[in-house]
Amino acid sequence: DLSGLIGAVNLERLNLKGCTELKILTEEMLQSMTSLVYLNLRSCTSLTSLPKSNMKSLKTLILSGCSSLEEFQMIADNLEALYLEGTALKELP
Repeated sequence: DLSGLIGAVNLERLNLKGCTELKILTEEMLQSMTSLVYLNLRSCTSLTSLPKSNMKSLKTLILSGCSSLEEFQMIADNLEALYLEGTALKELP
C-alpha cells in the first residue's frame, strides 16, 4: 500500500524497482509529488497503466520491464530521460 506517499511534496526520488505486486499508481498520489524528479518503476510487472497527471518536475522515468504496461497518459514537460523497453505500450500521449 503506497497511500502513505500521498502528500510527499518534498520527495525527489522514488525507486519502486521490482515491486511485482504494484498494479496501480493513483492520480492523487502522482499529483501530490510535486518535487519528484526521478521515478523508477523498472520491472513492476503487474503495473498496467499510469494515470493522466502532469508531473512538472519529473526528469527521469524508468518503465523498462513493465511487461503489462499498456496505457501511459502521464505528461512531464521537463522529462529528459524515458525508458520504455520491455513494455506493452503501443503509443505515447
